[in-house]
Amino acid sequence: MNPSPRLPFRICIRRSKPTWNPPQCPQRRFLKTSPKLSVTVPQENTPHPLDSENSKHLRLTQDNLFHPLIKSPILKLRQKGMAIKSLAVCPTSGLLEGNEFTCPNCGFPTHCSEEHYKLDQERHERHTCDTLRMINEDLHDIHSGRDFREFTLRGIPITLDEIDYVEKLSAENMLNFTNWDHILFTRSMEMISSERSLRHLTNLLTYPYTIASVLHENSPYHIKNRLTIEGLTSMAGISLCRCMLIVAIRQNALHPAPQGIDRLRETDVNTPTVRIFILGARSESSLPRYFWEQLCFVFHRVPLVLYMIGPEAVVMPNAFQPRADVEPLYVRENYRRPIWRENPNRKMSIETHEEKFQVLHDEELFQPFDPYTDVFFLFSPLFHVNELSSDWVPVIPQLLKTKCSIFVTDSQKGLMQKTVDWVMSRWGGEVDEILQPGLNEFRSLKVEVDLFDLDSFHQKNMYIWGFRGKRYQVQDNWALL
Repeated sequence: MNPSPRLPFRICIRRSKPTWNPPQCPQRRFLKTSPKLSVTVPQENTPHPLDSENSKHLRLTQDNLFHPLIKSPILKLRQKGMAIKSLAVCPTSGLLEGNEFTCPNCGFPTHCSEEHYKLDQERHERHTCDTLRMINEDLHDIHSGRDFREFTLRGIPITLDEIDYVEKLSAENMLNFTNWDHILFTRSMEMISSERSLRHLTNLLTYPYTIASVLHENSPYHIKNRLTIEGLTSMAGISLCRCMLIVAIRQNALHPAPQGIDRLRETDVNTPTVRIFILGARSESSLPRYFWEQLCFVFHRVPLVLYMIGPEAVVMPNAFQPRADVEPLYVRENYRRPIWRENPNRKMSIETHEEKFQVLHDEELFQPFDPYTDVFFLFSPLFHVNELSSDWVPVIPQLLKTKCSIFVTDSQKGLMQKTVDWVMSRWGGEVDEILQPGLNEFRSLKVEVDLFDLDSFHQKNMYIWGFRGKRYQVQDNWALL
């Protein structure tokens, strides 16, 4: 008989509370200003003790989020630390020698040696150390395994009764697009308990709310805030408050007059569809669809179609291909790659095209374009990068010919200025500026760092600029005919 004591069976079973972790979007290449470098990241010889089978039960509490990246309990963050160690330049020597010294205050491998760190310590602690520590804690919080309650978003009105209820409350609960705090409050979302939670939330909501803030009638961009005269007339057909002069020419698309529930049943089919084209789609195409559904709440009276276009666009698992007997255009042989469609909401459809826009434009897939119901968004296109500029050169003239509004975002002020200069130097005579370049009110509050330069920080969609193809006014002069 074995004299060793036996534990109760219920103690031997290790239970873990099921938690939901948000899907991680592919990392956007914001600072791709040089050709790809084939750098071999050194691998760790000895496995980390937390890489065993029990590491999946690891939980980091909110008071234990700071760890040096090289010694992080999270495998992905240790790999990220090794990559920074190999790719980052020492700010003291300015050479790529491999940063062997890790700053004890921020946890990033910042310098090649402790001697160089002490020479640069004053500058580092004054300018970058606090920001790097915040990034370090945010990265560990994302992988901590906690419940992300800040991602609980308010539901979308689906039934006609819910839409009618929203119509009655719209006069009292107007959406305020002044900044993130106002829009989250007027959207009646869950209370954000910390700034870190707000950074995580805005990192995903920046895409739909950047679009909504530009098109909504309560937009923060108006004639006294960077919106030009051309922009005022260009946005009149999309937003009611832009310009009252041409409302009679074209009925408001995104903000039609409020209607009762009986009128909604009759005119729901006749409401014009607003098409939003996202060119060069990358991480935004893999955004969970309930984040994109926020557009349905902001514009609950009109149907929306989102086009994710680009070779790097991600096809979601629940996407399907249109039927050949219903839409033969989409399955024509030797025509183009098949598209993928999703219907996350009865008022929204998302189509993913894994092809360049110039190819689809030459095949006349989206023609005709309507400047009052079509709009283009380009999130961090990096026009000025030599490797990418050749792909955008044929696209910009095609966009200008549509006369539709085009909005471009970027992550740094210098990159935004390079984008403006690149467009204006080539097609300045054919461009009307509708929104002056400047800060995006709904940029991501989460700060990210360049792996090649730890002194360079950026935020998603930090700056925004709008333009369109030049329009020529018809002169009332019969002598010119």
